[in-house]
Amino acid sequence: LGIDSKELEKIRDKQIVKLQTKADDGMLENLLDLDPSKGTIVICEKLKNEFIKWNSRLNSLPEGEEKDNAQQMLDLIGKARKKYDC
Repeated sequence: LGIDSKELEKIRDKQIVKLQTKADDGMLENLLDLDPSKGTIVICEKLKNEFIKWNSRLNSLPEGEEKDNAQQMLDLIGKARKKYDC
């Protein structure tokens, strides 16, 4: 489609912020775009970057559903960090 990976990530993130449903542990890898076949070092680096990104968004969003969704992403990142021992 001619879309680079950074642009695709931005589009995905905008949609995640607008999610109407609660994310659960089964969605960890999909929502965080983690490949379990990658090494722990790669996964932990990805999780660190995701935390920085979502924490920044959480602090810049107004109170409401979008802010709650950003908090959900931070909670999922925390669970993933525990799962992968980061």
